[in-house]
Amino acid sequence: MKKLSLLIAFCITLTSYAQQSINYKAIVKDNIGNVVANQTIDVQFIIYQQATNVYQETHTPTTDANGLIIVNIGEGTTSDVFTDIDWGTDDHFLNVQINTGSGLTDLGTTQFMAVPYAIQAEKAANVTGLEALDESNGTGWRLKGRNPNNYDNIGADAVDLSSSSVASGVYGASGDYSTAIGAFTKASGKYSTAMGYVTQAESYTSTVLGRYNVGGGNATSWVSTNSLFEIGNGTSAVNRSNALTVLKNGTITAPSFDLNEITDAKALITKEYADANLTSSGLEVLTEGSNTGHRIIGRNPAYYGTIGNNAIDLSYSSGSSLERGATGNYSTAMGYNTTATAYASTVIGRYNTGSGNATSWIATDPLFIIGNGTSNSNKSNAFTVLKNGHIGINKSYFVNAKLDIDHASSQTSPQINIRETSGDYARLSFSNSSFIPGYWTIAGSISDTPSTDRLNFYHSAAGDIMSILGNGNVLVNGSVVHSSDIRLKNNIESIPYGLDQVLQLQPKAYNWISKPDQENKSLGLIAQDVQSVIKEIVHTADDEDKTLSVSYTELIPVLIKAIQEQQEVIDAQQKLITSEKQKNIEQENQFQALLERVERIENYTSP
Repeated sequence: MKKLSLLIAFCITLTSYAQQSINYKAIVKDNIGNVVANQTIDVQFIIYQQATNVYQETHTPTTDANGLIIVNIGEGTTSDVFTDIDWGTDDHFLNVQINTGSGLTDLGTTQFMAVPYAIQAEKAANVTGLEALDESNGTGWRLKGRNPNNYDNIGADAVDLSSSSVASGVYGASGDYSTAIGAFTKASGKYSTAMGYVTQAESYTSTVLGRYNVGGGNATSWVSTNSLFEIGNGTSAVNRSNALTVLKNGTITAPSFDLNEITDAKALITKEYADANLTSSGLEVLTEGSNTGHRIIGRNPAYYGTIGNNAIDLSYSSGSSLERGATGNYSTAMGYNTTATAYASTVIGRYNTGSGNATSWIATDPLFIIGNGTSNSNKSNAFTVLKNGHIGINKSYFVNAKLDIDHASSQTSPQINIRETSGDYARLSFSNSSFIPGYWTIAGSISDTPSTDRLNFYHSAAGDIMSILGNGNVLVNGSVVHSSDIRLKNNIESIPYGLDQVLQLQPKAYNWISKPDQENKSLGLIAQDVQSVIKEIVHTADDEDKTLSVSYTELIPVLIKAIQEQQEVIDAQQKLITSEKQKNIEQENQFQALLERVERIENYTSP
């Protein structure tokens, strides 16, 4: 037999109040997705009240050609009584098991929602309220006991609380998700609401109230010129009118509102009344020269330059001027005594600097400016963006880089401050478009222990190239190379220092005052001692104390010269030693020859 693997559809609906049962539909498929067609199966239903089995029954339906079964829970083989289930107490759950020939397969347990409780409601005495209906559009709700012949088909998820006492196919909540309240009301627009007497909400998402409103509009789509809200004040179905209409585009009309009816200070007025009685405010269209732009109504034109074409001037000018305001075409000026001269530029703040071509797009002209000047004679910009993308901070002119910063910096107020929020390294990366994977990163970390603080120079291919520690130590992963090409130098001469000066240097071991936790003493020279011997390698810092430092790199040539001089001494001594050794050999040879002569003489004279 095929193994049951999937229950495709699971629908629970109330079939009728007389039957007191629950309709169950399912499509049965085997473990490879094929429907189990034209086969008799066993279905077992168990209804639990919380964890207690309160009802159990079995059915033996036959699937159709599509694998569909339809049964009514409450009409199967059982020894229990379906109507004894107390749906009003606790939550109820349905367990379904199906046997296609190889034993029952548990398809799971699902909580009952609305359907069984509708059955419980029917069991109550004098029940009233809404009933669920499906009149071909989907399930909606209408007051129980209403004659369906007096209404249009209910919409999907619609709620009909209206009253209709005559046969009609137009009244009620026929639009999907619509609501109808009152008498002879019509809510045919999707998401619409009709209230009152003989009103009609025909436009999508519209709301109407009153009586005999005009209505109309697209029922399923948002059209900006259709009504959104109507208050009807008509007298009959052929004499419909609105006291108030609000369109989806925000237009509000009150066609039956007379000017002499405005007696309340808080009354809503019409454009007709405003045009006749109110002083205009806001922007006005004005033409100056050959340009037409917009400026705030009431501004003195003598305080502004010629408006740019299609420019918007929202700025305030405090006195006579021929340049202030939005003078560039398509420009915008806001703030106090600002000037937007360049084409399509925007300026805010006050007393900004800036120029530019008023009619053409020039890459080096301003696009956006924040002015922070203090007067006509002290104009400045806090922020400037050029059309080529260059950004200037505290730059009024000559923004020559993608980020160009002018600032008198200090230790507490640097040009750029990069702060890492996670306690990790703060990083600044560099790369180019020709080699996407590669990059350089400068990364710094700060802690409460200077010796562990680091400023790293990192390469994506080689790792950390150089690290500067907070205690002054420098770690280099590679060679330190200095430029030494003769083409880079002039006034070349031999150094006057050598072995004599090196012998005068006094190497020391010491602790740094700034490093109280230093474990081992440092080795080096004292700058004041070196200064009197080789002054060129001692440098004075530009600080208050004029701190001295020693360039150990520049000491290397002196050491080389000292070694060369020492080698000369060694070579001379070696030459002298060699000469003396040769003399000794010669003297030894002479002595040996003399000794041999004496021995021969003695041998000759012996008796």
